[in-house]
Amino acid sequence: MKTKIFLSTLILILLFLISPLAKAALPPTIVYKTDINYNNLVPIGLSEDNSMIVSYPDPGDVSHNGKLAYPTKLSQDYLLDNRGIGPNSAFLDITYDKYSQLDKVPSHEEFFSMIKNYDPFLEMYDCGNRYDDETNELNAIINQGKLNDKCVLLLDKSDPTPIKQDKSNDKYVSSLDKSEPTLEAKQSYLIYWIIGIATIVIIISYLILRKKK
Repeated sequence: MKTKIFLSTLILILLFLISPLAKAALPPTIVYKTDINYNNLVPIGLSEDNSMIVSYPDPGDVSHNGKLAYPTKLSQDYLLDNRGIGPNSAFLDITYDKYSQLDKVPSHEEFFSMIKNYDPFLEMYDCGNRYDDETNELNAIINQGKLNDKCVLLLDKSDPTPIKQDKSNDKYVSSLDKSEPTLEAKQSYLIYWIIGIATIVIIISYLILRKKK
């Protein structure tokens, strides 16, 4: 009886501790607006001075909920990111569909030659973690003109434009050799890791209690 009570209490404590970690693992809600329509084009991440590629997707990793990770259209030409962009992202001159059919990840030199625009964003906001029915709530926030109140401003076109460098420069070499996992993959890895640790703790505690009997 004491063993059951102990295990139940331990499980409740672990669930209490895991809950905020699992929430932190959720991908951010990035709302943005671009100068022209890049909705079908694949984004990559660049360094602040645009001299290095810091993240890029694998051809088999450009999906969101089983579909190609096109952004979700919101009110007033705003978009909801489904891929994992940031203020230093740039769009390649290749569609999600064509990119997903590539046999291998392009070289860094090829990536730079494919960049369509180094500075495509007019505005970008972080509206917290992803959640259910976010589209309707985001549209309401946008239509009420409350993006600046409800979300964190990440980028504004009034800020200085990042310096562009000649693509022939030798600095166009990334220190990263691996593609960047999607936000969904990062979330899954962390949650699985947390669950695994919690399971190990419960099993060890149970075995110790049984041994003491």
